[in-house]
Amino acid sequence: MAGEAVRLFAAKGVTATTGEEPTETAGISSRTLWRHFPTEESGVRPRSPRAWTT
Repeated sequence: MAGEAVRLFAAKGVTATTGEEPTETAGISSRTLWRHFPTEESGVRPRSPRAWTT
């Protein structure tokens, strides 16, 4: 999903990309996205390497 978001951001710009577009192109529902990332900031904020191992 993150790769799709980056691709869309590069093609359209961050402000022109809707929240639904990356989820649709990644084949997941927006509900799934919001379950893992409850705020917009949490979806784009860099995660620490420790978070990747838990």
